[in-house]
Amino acid sequence: MSRYLFVFLLVLATRSLLADDFKTIDGKEYKNVTVSRVELDGIVLISSSGISKVYFTELPKEVQERFHYDAAKARAYSAEQAANYAASQKQQEEVQKKREEAAAKYNAYLAETQKQKEEAAANLAEAEAAKSQATNIKLLPDPNPASVGCVFMLKVISITNGGSEAVGIVESIYGIIGPKPGTAVYVYGDFSQAVDGDTFRFEGTNIGRVQYRTANGGMATVLAFRSKVN
Repeated sequence: MSRYLFVFLLVLATRSLLADDFKTIDGKEYKNVTVSRVELDGIVLISSSGISKVYFTELPKEVQERFHYDAAKARAYSAEQAANYAASQKQQEEVQKKREEAAAKYNAYLAETQKQKEEAAANLAEAEAAKSQATNIKLLPDPNPASVGCVFMLKVISITNGGSEAVGIVESIYGIIGPKPGTAVYVYGDFSQAVDGDTFRFEGTNIGRVQYRTANGGMATVLAFRSKVN
């Protein structure tokens, strides 16, 4: 018999000697198992099917006495284990919550960054379009202007002619008379302190229409207004 075979048989024999059978007070049986660990509130058993824990409250009195079961110590131990488990669960939940909050903030940051990029690109496109509108401007007479005097919110797209003229987009009007919101207009006034992208209240008089050459070489016409301040 080889040395390794002898050791193997010895381990099997030792296991068979240490193996035990347990039966709970409700009739459940654990056969040919090994007691792996004794805790204050129960015993941990190893069998061919796996590892399981049986509490002393489930076992007969003789088994409890065999492993020196103390009910008071067992209750304290179980309470401590439950408290530790609850604390661990709470800590894990807090960590998960912080991760979710951090992910939400990061996603919101990405969304806001993307929005700002898109707005910047749109503003740049408007500015480029407005700059092309500022070339070859010709004021046309309009015997029947769309509005005489009106007030509207103007978003400046491009400032021209040393700050005395500008191209903008009408965002909203005050009252019932004025250019349609969303349309481009050409305005005359003092824009020396303004920059592209500014939005402000403009009060002026319609003086006709302005014809200009667009970026693609075509001609377009928009309403022209002169500020009442000037």
